[in-house]
Formats: sequence, C-alpha cells, structure tokens
Amino acid sequence: MEKPEWLGRMETVLEVLNEGVVIADDRHRILFANSRFVEMTGIPLEDLVGFDASRFYSSEEWNFLTQQIEIAFHAGHNRYAFVLPRKDGSRLPVIISSRTLENDGARLGIVTFADISEQVHAEEELHTATARDIESLRDLSQRHGDDNRATQTARTARH
Repeated sequence: MEKPEWLGRMETVLEVLNEGVVIADDRHRILFANSRFVEMTGIPLEDLVGFDASRFYSSEEWNFLTQQIEIAFHAGHNRYAFVLPRKDGSRLPVIISSRTLENDGARLGIVTFADISEQVHAEEELHTATARDIESLRDLSQRHGDDNRATQTARTARH
C-alpha cells in the first residue's frame, strides 16, 4: 500500500511528538515511523518503512500483539503495556496506544509508543527496597523474639 496523501501533510506534526509513532497497513507493514520511534528502536528509518512489524517480535510476543491488534480493529482503539524491541536486542518497556482508521477502503493502524522505562525502573527499585525492608523487619522481629525468650528464661530461673 502506498503512503496516503494526507499522511505526507501530517508528517511534520507527527515528528514533533514525544512519543514514537508508527502508521501501518492492515498487513502490519510500516508506512511511516517518526524520528522518536527511530530513536527508541535504534533502527534506521529506511529499514523500517515497508518492514513487516511481526518480524520485530518472537512468536509468543506476536501472538499477544495480534490479539491486541484485533481488539483495536474491532473496538477502534486499544491501550496496553508491552515492550518495543531494539536493534541491540534489548526490550524497551512502553505503553502502546493504537487507533484504527479507514482510508479509501483500507484499514490503517495509528500506533503510539510511550517510553515507560523510568517508571519501570523506579517500580523495580521500590520493590527491591520493600523486600529489603521486609527482610530487615523479620530479622529485627526474630532478634526481639530471641531477646524475649532469654528474658523469660532468666525470670523463670530466678523463681
């Protein structure tokens, strides 16, 4: 599918967004990707346009995504947390928001990717700190219990 004429007019607007943006046809081929998406993936734009998005993901990941894409096509939109594969093999945590659009009888997917890696990192640090705090409280409680038993034993021995 050729890039729709209206997309050429919208590219300037899509380029200034803080989120990665992809427009794909109903066969999951990328028609447009903004510079933020290129930055997020580390994949050059010329390698993205015309690329089948299913090739980014493992079969298990793609199965999940096809379910989400179907929801978007039926409901007209969808939003969920997932990952965006990067050229270096890592996975960037993102919120994916998608909408469908009919254009000259063809369905297009307009998809935004919001980087949530800082939030995920903060949640992981909080989880680690909480686990450490719980372990410290258990140790303190155990020592306190040992101290109480020693005091009780000493009292019993005096009487």
